[in-house]
Amino acid sequence: MRIPWKIRFMMGQLNWSTYRKASQILRKPSRYYGSLLDLALRKNVQRPWRFVFRDGNQMKVSHFMSSYIFREIFIDKCYDEALEALSIGAPRILEIGGNTGFFTLRAKALIPNARITSYEPEPSNYMAFLDLIHENNLLDVVVHCEAVGAKDGIITLHLNDKNIGGHSTVKSFDNGRAATVSMISLDRLLEDHPYFDLVKLDCEGAEYDILKSIQAEHAAKLPKLVFETDGPEAKKKALFDHLESLGYQIRPSSSLYIAEL
Repeated sequence: MRIPWKIRFMMGQLNWSTYRKASQILRKPSRYYGSLLDLALRKNVQRPWRFVFRDGNQMKVSHFMSSYIFREIFIDKCYDEALEALSIGAPRILEIGGNTGFFTLRAKALIPNARITSYEPEPSNYMAFLDLIHENNLLDVVVHCEAVGAKDGIITLHLNDKNIGGHSTVKSFDNGRAATVSMISLDRLLEDHPYFDLVKLDCEGAEYDILKSIQAEHAAKLPKLVFETDGPEAKKKALFDHLESLGYQIRPSSSLYIAEL
């Protein structure tokens, strides 16, 4: 019998290394494990799990994939290399694909003076993000309920019922559910925000079009990018060739890539 992937993932967390890392950041690491078990077995959760960090910050977790994303950002620390390398005291960060705010919470924990502009097009994720900002009294964080793309307009956001972080403007799912959302181009976004020290992209396949839309006049305003990429190797190579032609040097970082001038 094939074991469901959620159970396999949960079982993979049952080790001393993961528990020790969770203990370093959570006041009650048992809540991480409890959320995995509960959310793997139940589709509908009446009350969200609440994770309280040792620094006093907190987050609500209502979906199994939120626990999975928590693992990536807070235990595996997949963005820490990109964040810790920021050398100035109040860096400007652009986040494309904000989900419910976990990256922002990590960024503010590492760099309290960071000024973050985030874009999250899915309304329920957007509202959860605002709730996280309010509960943790996060300053200098602005979230827009919009998608970011290569051009302005109205676009279809395909909704992923299995993954709260899996909604996408470029790929559809079997359920056929979708929403119409506003999209702002990177070019127009930079008219209002002329410079970002770091751009983080996690937008379920839309990274390619966004990064390909970066032109020479944009690159100097975006000196560091951190992103994931999937799909055919030829497409990945075309993206890397484009970024390298603009002067970026690309290196792997955890499960992501960092491109830096």
